[in-house]
Formats: sequence, structure tokens, C-alpha cells
Amino acid sequence: MTRDVPRPLEMRRVLSLIGQFYSHLLWQDEYALDEEQVISFRNSFYNFLLDRYILQDVVYLVAHDFITAILEFSTMNKTLQTFAHMLVGNLDAAVFRYLLLIADFIDKVEWREVADFRAFASALYPFLTEDELEQLSLGYTSFSENKISKSLVVEYFMYVVLKYREPRFQDCEAKLLQHPGREPGTMNDKEFSEALDAIAPLANEKLRSRLFREAEAMYSDKGRVSVMRLSQITAYLLLQQVAPLLRQNLSQKIEHSRLRPTSEMSLATSSMTFESRVVEDSFDILTLSSLRNLAKNVARRTTVRSMRRIENDLATSIPILREEDEELDFAIAADEYDDEDDDDEEEEMDK
Repeated sequence: MTRDVPRPLEMRRVLSLIGQFYSHLLWQDEYALDEEQVISFRNSFYNFLLDRYILQDVVYLVAHDFITAILEFSTMNKTLQTFAHMLVGNLDAAVFRYLLLIADFIDKVEWREVADFRAFASALYPFLTEDELEQLSLGYTSFSENKISKSLVVEYFMYVVLKYREPRFQDCEAKLLQHPGREPGTMNDKEFSEALDAIAPLANEKLRSRLFREAEAMYSDKGRVSVMRLSQITAYLLLQQVAPLLRQNLSQKIEHSRLRPTSEMSLATSSMTFESRVVEDSFDILTLSSLRNLAKNVARRTTVRSMRRIENDLATSIPILREEDEELDFAIAADEYDDEDDDDEEEEMDK
């Protein structure tokens, strides 16, 4: 598909559209009815555009402009790159939910030094060994060039996911493989439910079923989904379980880690050197809490618009009802007039 007149989109506009689409899916996760059909991530995006722009031809043009912008900016922004991989099917749609939840934790922390990342990672991944934790911390130091900020930490977790080195994904995949299904490397809905009951017995069953059907619609092979994709769903459900406790203890754990003497900073280190490692955020990070609030506002706006549309329909129908009432009154009056003529004729006959 080509356009005679190109309409390039700014990166800010593309990120805004992605955030609105994510909030749309998060709203459905919580409030969609069980009997509603669950469609793939890609089809959900096109339906989202159709609800937004209404006309099919306009939707095709917007999709063309949007995908062109994704191709242009994906090398410069990890959020766009992650979205592109989910759109083509390299990653499951649970990945964006998982990253938004981690971004929630990152947003709660006051980042002061690069060493804070190690304390954060130890709280986020309590199952990692010291060597694995050290390797993850060194990876961040190399990625960020020994700097720290919320946006840098968020981008590093996206980078780890895109490289298929996310620790919780790998841990969940190993746990799922301990509960093999009828066909190795894949599971159907029942097999995944039984395996998840053993791994995360407190997981939300409604959300689990919805995420599986979403993955099934995108990558299904006769109703079966690969364990690698199911591990991403499992990781999100597991992290969602421990999220309340993690929010409470995360800041305290990082503060406690700052009290220990570290090898990278001596007592003679100046405050200027300390401050130079904290950089300004290059962009506003998307978090699960902020997008849920956005979804509530959009849903409220949609409800208000629906009520206004109903009121307008009623207002336009009132004149029609009035005309019908006038016609009915005229018919009744005509009948009464005919009755009076009949009464007069009967009186004359009596005389």
C-alpha cells in the first residue's frame, strides 16, 4: 500500500498511540466479559484503530503511516522495537504487560547511583544466584555506560527481553518443561492450566485463560501454544502475585543497600562525581498504573459520549412523537364529531 502524499508521524505521536492501545487491552483484561471473543494482538490493534477512526479507508492509511514510523524509529527507541516484535509475533502480548509492571516498580524508586540497580535486581529476581546477579548488574553498567535513570533502567529490561535473556522468562520456561504436555514443547489450554496451578496456584484464572486464548489466536497450532510463549504469560502472572509485597519492600531494600560500603565508591569520592552518574530521563516511561488510569478516563469518556448520543436520538424523535400525537388527537376529534352528527340524526327521527 502506498500514499500519494506522505504523512510522517512524530515519535511522540507514535508512542502516545501505543500507550492508548496498551491501556485499551489492560481495560479488557479487567472488565471484558467471559463470553466475549478473544482475538490476537495484531487484530486487536486494527480493531482499536477502527474504533478510533471509524472509516475503513482512514484506518488503512493510519496503519500505513504508523507502521512506517515504527520502521523509522524502532532502532532509536526500545518501546517501539518491543511493540514491533509483538506485532509480528516474535514476542507474546504478555510481554508488554510484564514490562509495564516492572516499570511501575522502577517509577517508585529514587535512583541515585548505578549500584542501586543491583539491589533492585536482587529484589525483582530473588531466585538468581550471586554470579547471575553480578552478570546482570555488569550488563546494565555496560548498557548504560555507568549512568542511572528511570528511562535507562526501563530500556535495559526491554533490551534483555529482546535478547531473550530475561531471567524470569527463562526460569518459568524451565518450570513449565517439568510438566510436559502430550506434545513436547507445546501445551493446550488444559495442560497449561494444570502446570500453572503447580507453579502459581494463586494466579488469576480469568486472566490466565484470556492470555492463553490471545496467544492461541496469534500463534496457535491446532489449539497448542509453544512453551516459550507460555513462559512469558507465566512470568507476568507470577510477578503480578508478588507485586503488592514488592512495592512495599523495594524502596527499603534499596535504601538498606546504600548503607553498605561498596567497592566502586570510596569515602573520598566527591559529591560532584556522585551526581554525575544520575542523568535526566530521555522520555516519560509508560507504567501499568498510569495506563490503567488512562483506560478509566477513556472508558468514562466513551460512556458520556454514548449517553449524549442516546439523548440526541431521543431529542430528534420527540418532534415525530408530537406529530403522531397530533394526528391521533385529530382522529379522536373527528370520531367525536361523527358521534355528535349521529346523535342529532337520532333526535330528529324521534321527533
